[in-house]
Amino acid sequence: MTSAIHTAEDGGAARPFDALVLDGRLRQSLVTVRSLGRRGLSVAVMEAGEDVPAFRSRWCRRALSSGEAGADGYVARLEHALETTGARVVIPSHDGTIALLRLQAPRLQGRARIALAEEGATSIAVSKVRTLAVAERLGLRVPHRLALSDAGEVESALREVGLPAVVKPSESCPPGAPPGTRLVCQLVTTPAESVAAVRELTRFGGVVLFQRLLPGRREAVSFLYANGEVHARFAQWAKRTAPPLGGESVLRQSIAVPRDIGAAAERLVREIGLEGYSEVEFRRDAAGEPCLMEINPRLSASVEIAVRSGVDFPYLLYQWAQGGRIDRVQGYREGVWMRYLRGDLMGTIATVRERGRPGVTPPARAVAAFGLSCLTPMTYDYLDWTDPRPALEAAASFTRAAVRAAVDRKGKAAPSAGDGAATAPATTAARYDAVVVGAGPYGLSAAAHLLGRGLETAVFGRTLELWRDHMPAGMRLRSHAWATNLSDPRGRYGFERFLGESGYGTSYPIPRQAFLDYGRWFQEQAVPCVDETYVETVERAHGQFLLTLADGRQVQSAAVVMAVGLGHYAHRPPPFDRLPAALCSHSSDLSDLSRFAGKTVVVVGGGQSAIEYAALLNEAGAVVHVVARRPVLWLSRDRSDERSLLERLRAPRASIGPGWVNFALDRAPYLFYRLSAEKKARALRVYYAATAAQWLRERVVGKATLHEECTIAAVAEVGGVAQANLSDGTRIEADHVVVATGYKVDVRRLRMIHPSLRAEIETEGGGGAVPVLSHGFESTAGGLYFVGLTSLHAFGPLFRFVAGCGAAARRVSSAVARRAAPRPSFLPRPSPRPILGSSPSSGQ
Repeated sequence: MTSAIHTAEDGGAARPFDALVLDGRLRQSLVTVRSLGRRGLSVAVMEAGEDVPAFRSRWCRRALSSGEAGADGYVARLEHALETTGARVVIPSHDGTIALLRLQAPRLQGRARIALAEEGATSIAVSKVRTLAVAERLGLRVPHRLALSDAGEVESALREVGLPAVVKPSESCPPGAPPGTRLVCQLVTTPAESVAAVRELTRFGGVVLFQRLLPGRREAVSFLYANGEVHARFAQWAKRTAPPLGGESVLRQSIAVPRDIGAAAERLVREIGLEGYSEVEFRRDAAGEPCLMEINPRLSASVEIAVRSGVDFPYLLYQWAQGGRIDRVQGYREGVWMRYLRGDLMGTIATVRERGRPGVTPPARAVAAFGLSCLTPMTYDYLDWTDPRPALEAAASFTRAAVRAAVDRKGKAAPSAGDGAATAPATTAARYDAVVVGAGPYGLSAAAHLLGRGLETAVFGRTLELWRDHMPAGMRLRSHAWATNLSDPRGRYGFERFLGESGYGTSYPIPRQAFLDYGRWFQEQAVPCVDETYVETVERAHGQFLLTLADGRQVQSAAVVMAVGLGHYAHRPPPFDRLPAALCSHSSDLSDLSRFAGKTVVVVGGGQSAIEYAALLNEAGAVVHVVARRPVLWLSRDRSDERSLLERLRAPRASIGPGWVNFALDRAPYLFYRLSAEKKARALRVYYAATAAQWLRERVVGKATLHEECTIAAVAEVGGVAQANLSDGTRIEADHVVVATGYKVDVRRLRMIHPSLRAEIETEGGGGAVPVLSHGFESTAGGLYFVGLTSLHAFGPLFRFVAGCGAAARRVSSAVARRAAPRPSFLPRPSPRPILGSSPSSGQ
């Protein structure tokens, strides 16, 4: 199977292509290729991989690979594609691609016309906050909502908006996110879900909308607007969507433009000046009144129903982009039904899984409706008898995925394809023996050992994100280099080797930047397959795991290793969770301390993190108060190289600290697992108290005010500052409070784990929040493993530190290898998907 599918110009004088269609894997891209090709235009398609239905279209004259590089590599390949094709117009459809093209507009200027509105209008349309603000100014009805920038603001939103609600990112592809990241809205029904959703969707900065749930009929009006005139209008309603309460429409019908939303939508588009194609979406409330939801300034996945009803939006968009005359469309066929069968099937399954959730159809009624829809005459996405090869490619992709599912060791057969072409997008998911969620020390180490065993392994997450983005410059490691190794099977990529070769030296304490550089070096050498896209959901499907990524891609795996970062478990005691984000932060949320110069800051906690933050804040020019409920316990001055033989016999060296207990945990890392639950809890509660390194003492004592053996009895916002009343009667007015109170394991806060899968995880202690793990780090949800801090209660304090990476990686890789089914030689090996331009769109 080659990349160059058709090259009609070969053998003669090549003429420039009329259009280059990006994001070829998306359904709307195939619709665009067919639309332009039928009109005699020469079309090239760009996408990663080869199993792309649009590549097989009779009207695709050239198929171009976008490669598997990041943003810079993608743009370089796009530039090369424009040089080789001479394409006059570029048509993107994926939010991530559009975000990248907007950033790279100066670099691409003059090479081709990109089918996007001018930047001012696009920037409003992609921001729900700005769009709704314009709509309100025009008198359009919008949902009741609040804009939140931090999880600390959820309580007030709950009081004002109530539950159930929807948490929506203001922008699907926020500026601070890695290229290709796509955030999606989340339904929340409890305060805990609300906090987790806001925290998840604000991790790149920006704001989210906490919006009242409107589960009514969903309608959309599409326009081709240019030069002050509307050249075409079209309306549709979505009978079903996937997921059930949002996402793409999977069963839709063309309707006459409703009077109450048609004029309002047009007025909004004119006010913004949004030229080109746009789709304005509304929801109706219980009384049938329409509320504006958002605008899509790109071709949506549901655009094919407009084309089949008589409004050829892709061709009109091309006409507008290339600057020529634009046709006018006076009317279209109403009552046309269209179905995305694979999406409808997945949406029905999701409806059954989410039974009982607000606004979700009862399972029996949903299944019956799905079956009855098969009796209604309608057209299907992908299927076109005049252009059958894309449907065949989609069916072949589905077949390959079905075979892979069939050889899973559990022997569960893949589901029926139904309509092969319509179900194709689900089959493009690569299949792995193991997926590691998280690219911190434990994730990288586990992946290195899994790869070392010859297992097909994918890793998703930002490399050392906590260390890189959530720790301030100037921090140093309390552990020694010999106790801070990431682990690979042959032990070739240790920290000490890196320090020696890089010129950092081994002087103690080691700067944070040295460890960051070491982590990147280790990743490049031992785990080159890291994909920095976040995992959106992990669920079980057909005897294996299905992971949906933030950019819409999906991968399948026989096993999943959860190596999530500490940030998910940041612990904020109750007195502080009521303070707004502007006045209170967990230590894991602060990386830039320079903004506190000249301000008063209270640091809560007495461990290494609290004391080091106090030192760095003082050095940044802040007035610092440290409140610790116990006396600060200073470790003895490090004398690792000076201790006598007798001292070493009394307390041998260990990565956690000197002593025979620590030595035993180092040398026999699974010994703790054999203890009773009571002894484990007592050891974790009593034996390992919070301590601070001796080298911090002179940087804090006499420079920050220490309130030892004190607690904060009450804290509240008063006049824009945090007023803290201490248990000894002291009152402090602070500009900010830093909560350095550590982390508390609670798997319910791992929002990426689907509720149906979370229900399989047996828990103990901590309010039912700590997973029960086998001696191989496997939870009761078979095939789902937890390493790092999540395994602390089962395996002990070693796994609080980087020093535990090797022990965890060896055992979990061994356990996964025993589960892995042999891979028949005739099956293709999966290849990682590129960050950009490869994922299915969310559609409407």
